[in-house]
Amino acid sequence: MSRESFNRIKAVSSKELKEIIRSPLFLLLAHFVPVALFLVFGFGLSLDVENIPTALLDLDRTQTSRELVNGLVKTKYFHLQERAENNQRLINLLKRGKIRLALVIPPQFQKRLYQDRASPIQVLVDGTYPYRGLVIKNYVKAYLTSFNTGLAQNWLNKRGQTSVNLQPIKLETRFLYNPSLVSSYSLVPGLLVVILMMNPAIMAALAIVKEKDYGTIYNIYSSSITRWEFLLGKVIPYYGLNFINILILFLLSLVLFQVPFKGSLFLLLLGSIIYIFTTTGMGLVVSAFTRSMVAAQIVTIIITIIPSFLYSGLLMPVSNLGREGEIEAHLFPAMYYMKIVQGTYSKVIGLKEMGTNYLIILAYGTILFFISLLLFKKREG
Repeated sequence: MSRESFNRIKAVSSKELKEIIRSPLFLLLAHFVPVALFLVFGFGLSLDVENIPTALLDLDRTQTSRELVNGLVKTKYFHLQERAENNQRLINLLKRGKIRLALVIPPQFQKRLYQDRASPIQVLVDGTYPYRGLVIKNYVKAYLTSFNTGLAQNWLNKRGQTSVNLQPIKLETRFLYNPSLVSSYSLVPGLLVVILMMNPAIMAALAIVKEKDYGTIYNIYSSSITRWEFLLGKVIPYYGLNFINILILFLLSLVLFQVPFKGSLFLLLLGSIIYIFTTTGMGLVVSAFTRSMVAAQIVTIIITIIPSFLYSGLLMPVSNLGREGEIEAHLFPAMYYMKIVQGTYSKVIGLKEMGTNYLIILAYGTILFFISLLLFKKREG
């Protein structure tokens, strides 16, 4: 790079930085919006299924039925909202969304058990949210399995068969990387993927489009500055602003959301800087064919939010998206950055294992920058 090129890039960057400082709107966009989105989604998104609103219809009213219910609602997963008097009341509560689970214990429940006969109970689960419905079903099934085992053991003890083991195969499960299965430990770091894809792209797009919107782009057309010098000079200040955002969001994840960080901060920052380079390139490409700031914002939000939410692995593993969805996920940089975020936050994976992700994101960003150079026409009129 010649000294003249360096001076031109410096002049454009200095001008852009002064405009950012003088514009409250851009400063708001630069720092407040990412933090606000991080807080809103961080507190609003949760895959934990706990304190499930539950209603009970106990038509038996015996000691065994009470033990069944008390054991269920003492767990952190179920919260007893109401003891209903009839089936219609349960149906009304489910229809109105007041409860997600209804348990019906029939008459003669205890009597049938004492007669060594199976005694069915009815479980009604709100299936409006399929994922939560399946989780609730599995919770109830696991609890009833445990309760059945206790009943069977008591039955054997009364007949002097205390040595019988009702669980010859005992399952011991160990969860790696997130032992407590707290969804925020996964979702909050994943929000970095969404926010750092959207915000840098929007700011880069607006940085160019506002010149067209205000008419000052004609000064660029008539100057001696080259296309790459202009584009690079325009986005350099936004690299700095977004790097500050990385540090802010990282500290919020540790301090406010209490997400444990086990890996290398250097590797996370390195991946984040490359990712910002790539998402900024997306904004530059958008700016090449939009002429108003409103259009640039709308287009950028569409091409960043949807891929980062659906195809990054934030809400579900990419392998669960099906063949077509998995192919689409590999076409966006969000999936590769998500692997870096997960690898540094919880899995303690090194550069050797994650190196391919860094290279793919860098290649993606380089291609986007060259596309933006080709699409940006430095011309009069």
